[in-house]
Amino acid sequence: MVSRMHVEAVQLLVSLVLAFLPTSLHFPMPMHTMIDSVDRLVNYYADNYKEMNVDGIFGLRALEGQLLMIHEEYEQGKRLRLDRTTADHIKELSTKASGVGNMAIPHLQNLDPEYFSNFKYIVARPWKMRHHYRKADLSIAGRQNNRRRGGDQLTEEKSDRCMAGLLGTGDAKQQCTVDDECWRLMSAPGKASYYLTHQLLFFVLGEQLGCTDELDALARKHNIAGGVQELEHRFCSTMLGEVEAVVRRGLKPSEQDIFMEQIFTCGMMGYYEFMRKPWLDMILTWQDASGCFRSADGEDGSDTGEDDEAANRVIRKQDKQMQGGLFPPPKRRLLEEKALRDGCLSHKTAVGAGALAVFLHYLVNPYLPGDTGRKGISTQGPFEVGEQGQLLLLMLVGAAVLVFFARMFARRRFRRMLKI
Repeated sequence: MVSRMHVEAVQLLVSLVLAFLPTSLHFPMPMHTMIDSVDRLVNYYADNYKEMNVDGIFGLRALEGQLLMIHEEYEQGKRLRLDRTTADHIKELSTKASGVGNMAIPHLQNLDPEYFSNFKYIVARPWKMRHHYRKADLSIAGRQNNRRRGGDQLTEEKSDRCMAGLLGTGDAKQQCTVDDECWRLMSAPGKASYYLTHQLLFFVLGEQLGCTDELDALARKHNIAGGVQELEHRFCSTMLGEVEAVVRRGLKPSEQDIFMEQIFTCGMMGYYEFMRKPWLDMILTWQDASGCFRSADGEDGSDTGEDDEAANRVIRKQDKQMQGGLFPPPKRRLLEEKALRDGCLSHKTAVGAGALAVFLHYLVNPYLPGDTGRKGISTQGPFEVGEQGQLLLLMLVGAAVLVFFARMFARRRFRRMLKI
């Protein structure tokens, strides 16, 4: 009979091996919940695209891009946590999202012809952006916090002008145009909240447009040796520090929008530390049964308490200059969110779609390979191994358990023979 000591020994061995496996293997897989969530989002867009503004449709295009990449990876034979039925459903959702996005284009054009002419690129196609997994550096967040001393502010007009320069719809009429003021604004250290996410989105847009070489050259000119990737690493490391601080002291309803925008932008850039189960659970609870995201109680910003006044003063000051949209249209009041007829919010639904999209992609492909996210810097942590290491460890624990029981039964059989 197997003794309790033997059982505990086996349990200890298995626990030790599991403890040294990558944390991604411990991420639960609420796949049916996630697919249902995304399904409801796409259906909501299908029923309400005529009311959406550019912000809202940008979220749909980001979702479409992630769905497309998931299906492409599956068809290429990449190791994913997907079965054929789910993969086919994801393909159907991406096709439906594409059709809805295309149908929304003429309505966006009628809503604001001039703005649409300048920014049609961001809603005209799926956003297929995903980097290798990268690990943030929270020490950077601490250094950036110490540098928050004011400086230039990123207003909506300045943001529009800089984005238009990249798109080639500004005064220069040439893509990848970045003047000195735009570089200073978009690469400035020590920024927070919406200002910080817009800095990152500027470089994301640059990558989408194929402007990486020009942006890298500008970065080296300004003594940023790592180029765009170094700036992205700085931005997302700072954002992770912000998000963790907000969650520790309790996330307020007024912070749901920026929380999802930060998870979307840095999750899309490969920063897997934003992909946390408790954070996903929060987002899923905010989603309406219809699929959209609504205003939460206290989301008017009046819920700031005295205890958080000093910690949030800089963030609030910057948010007064830059908030409300991924690419805010000219002359729009900054804190204004477009509420649809059913009470859902266009921008909040967009960032919710983006956040859920990157979570879904992570869930089907959560492995942390030993590639490099930043140049020369491994994404592997001290207890993280690549896919070959995972397989080796699992084989070792299986062999150890088999040897243990084989020896135990051999001893029992030998004792019986002695008795005979």
